[in-house]
This record gives sequence, structure tokens and C-alpha cells, in this order.
Amino acid sequence: MSNEWHTAEGGQQYGNIYQLGALTAAILDIRMLQLSEGQHGLREVYLDFVKKYGKWRPFDNDTFFDEFIASTHPEIRSFIKNHIESYTPFNYAAEFLPVGISYLPVVPEGTGNDPSLGFTIGPRNNEYIVEKVLLQIR
Repeated sequence: MSNEWHTAEGGQQYGNIYQLGALTAAILDIRMLQLSEGQHGLREVYLDFVKKYGKWRPFDNDTFFDEFIASTHPEIRSFIKNHIESYTPFNYAAEFLPVGISYLPVVPEGTGNDPSLGFTIGPRNNEYIVEKVLLQIR
């Protein structure tokens, strides 16, 4: 974790991290897995950094991206430059296509094509269970 997460400036970025962080990480993971033919994704880099930094040693913000790129692929530099440092919007349809996810920017009401994860979860006896799996045959 960055040593600046708890500062006033770092705290102002919480919304960006919370709202866009997971989506950016998913797309970055897809890219890394493509480049490594499925061998080295975000999880592996995370685990390497956990070993290196541990619980009590924060990474250096000024060198983090260079260190991250060195542990992945040179092509990841353009991803970071375009989507993290420069805030270039993602082309979600293109980014998720390799993993079979169709992106619809707007779903017309009443079409029966409500966005979903492909399943619904509901409570039963103080547990959450998968209630329904939605299948779409193409």
C-alpha cells in the first residue's frame, strides 16, 4: 500500500480508487494475461510485491510505476500512461471482448436485456446462495 493513502491528498482520491480502481485493475489484468499467455497477471505481481514490501514497508510512490512495469511487460507502460496518468477513457467493448464480456453502454428499458452478472444471489437461512443462473443462448 502507498505510504500516502492516509494523507489529506491521498484521501481525496478515495472515490477514484473505490469507483474506478476495480475496473481499471480488471482491464489491466486482462492485458497482462494476454501479454503473458495466461501466465502472469495482476495477482502474481501483487503476490510478488507482498513478499517484497510486506505489511509494514510502504512502496515509493515516485518509483512505483517503473517497478511495476519492470515486473510485468514494457507494453504496460502505455496502459499506465494513457489510463492512469492521463485519464484516457477505456473502450470497454474492446477491453472486455477477449474474455467474452459484451459491453452495452445503454440498455433500452423494457427489452428484457437487463444488465446482470449472469446470476442472482439471495438470502436463505442467514446465508447467501445463488438463486438463479441466467443463460443466454446465441
